[in-house]
Amino acid sequence: MEATMKKTWKQSRIASLFAVGLMYFIAIFGGVLTYAFLPAGMSFLLKIFLADVTMTLVIFFFSLITKNASCYDAYWSFIPLVLVIAHVLFLKGISWVHIPFIIAITFWGTRLTLNWIKSFYSFDYIDWRYTMLQKSHPKIWLLTNFFGIHMIPTVVVFLAMLPYIYLIEIPAASFSWWSLIGLAVSIFATILQLVSDRQMAAFRAKPENKGKCVNVGFWKYSRHPNYFGECLMWLGIYLMAVPYAYAIRPIYALYLALGTVAMFALFLGISIPMMEKRQKNKIGYEDYCKQTSVFLLAPRRKKNG
Repeated sequence: MEATMKKTWKQSRIASLFAVGLMYFIAIFGGVLTYAFLPAGMSFLLKIFLADVTMTLVIFFFSLITKNASCYDAYWSFIPLVLVIAHVLFLKGISWVHIPFIIAITFWGTRLTLNWIKSFYSFDYIDWRYTMLQKSHPKIWLLTNFFGIHMIPTVVVFLAMLPYIYLIEIPAASFSWWSLIGLAVSIFATILQLVSDRQMAAFRAKPENKGKCVNVGFWKYSRHPNYFGECLMWLGIYLMAVPYAYAIRPIYALYLALGTVAMFALFLGISIPMMEKRQKNKIGYEDYCKQTSVFLLAPRRKKNG
């Protein structure tokens, strides 16, 4: 009877979403407590980072209890939204310098979080990459789960958010119109992700496309336009901060690029190779690879011969 109840709970979409929501509420509560009880004289950046780590540890704890590493999936887009809300409501005063960051992160985070909610059909769902990693290296799964699935992505997103977090604590004296270039890049990137995801969903919904690789819309010009859009979004966040960081101290503009570099490295070095390996058995994928750019949106190459 108990096993049946557990199975039913995991298969219920509403119950599963409620459970994940409760996990994130507890995690955020833990992050707030961490931030509140850290010494007042501690660096603002370090306090935010330690609160972020605390929240990640809470989600990791729940992933162990539920035996589902996908508890972390929503963290990527949801926690940056939490920081924006905290900034607007509780942290330092908002200036015009912060508005482009708030717009870009809110648009991106809301879109991606809603997309996760839409695709999360029940707690039985586990990302195929996690299952693959667990089966291929079962002896080190605990370490892979902690570092590879939870902690490293948290650190990468924190570093990518650093241009915004830095300027919360040290607002620039005056607004730079150059930061709007970064905003335009981030908005375009989020729209690119939104459209490419819808194009993929529409393609896969057609029975005649079963087993085929997506090759319509933006997917005609990049094999991973959604990943390209993700990296481009964070590049835009960095570009928003450049004029202010450079004005404070030129070397800071270089330091704040670390998160953008880490984001590109994560997708180009890990996410894309894993996805390429998974897609290689799709119908027509070999020709698709020969004609289509792996990452950047680029004109299709002609077939040889």
